[in-house]
Amino acid sequence: MQIWLDAETMDATDSIEGALDAARERAEQSGRLIVEIHADGSPIPDALLDDPPSESCGIQELRFVTVDPVEFMVQTLRDTRESLDATKAEQTVAAGLIQSGKLSEAIASLGSILEGWQAARDVVDQLSALAEIDLGSLAIDDTTGNECINGLSHTLGEIRNAVTNEDWSSLGDLLEYDLDQQASNWMSLVDTLEHRVGKS
Repeated sequence: MQIWLDAETMDATDSIEGALDAARERAEQSGRLIVEIHADGSPIPDALLDDPPSESCGIQELRFVTVDPVEFMVQTLRDTRESLDATKAEQTVAAGLIQSGKLSEAIASLGSILEGWQAARDVVDQLSALAEIDLGSLAIDDTTGNECINGLSHTLGEIRNAVTNEDWSSLGDLLEYDLDQQASNWMSLVDTLEHRVGKS
C-alpha cells in the first residue's frame, strides 16, 4: 500500500493502522495537521479510522492532506463566526414567525438553529483543546469562555422546555432576547479565540 503525506512518499505498508500512526507522527514532527485522508481517491470510511485494522483491506493507496494548524484554526473560527451571524438572523426570523402566529414554520426552523449552535459548540470545544486554551480563564469582555458555554446550555435547555410545554410566548421571548444575547456572546468568544490562536 503506497502512502503519501501531501507530496511526500512514505514507506509502503500493508497495515492501515501502521500507516495512520506513521503519517500522524510525521505530520506532528513537521508541525502540520492532518485534515483529510483519501483511500484510493475517496475519503476513507470512518469505520477504518475508528478502529484501524492491521491489514490493508484491499486499499492500494492512502493519501494524507495536511495544513498549517494555526491557519486552519483561524479560518475555521472565521467560518464559525459567519455561521453564528447567520444563526442569529434565523433566530430573529423564527421569533417573528411566532409573534405572527406561524408556529409550524417557526418550529420547523428550530432544527436548523439548533444544528448551527451544535456546530459552533463543537468547533469551540475541539479547537480550544487543539490550541491548549483554557476556556475557564479565557476572558471575553466581562465574562469567560466557560460562562459563555454554560449560558448557552442554560438557554437551550429553556428553549427545549418551552417547546415541550408548548409555551410559545416564552419560546418567542427566548429566541428574540435570550438566544440573541447568547449569539452576541459567542461571536465575541469566537473572535477572542481567533485572536489568541492567531498570536500563537
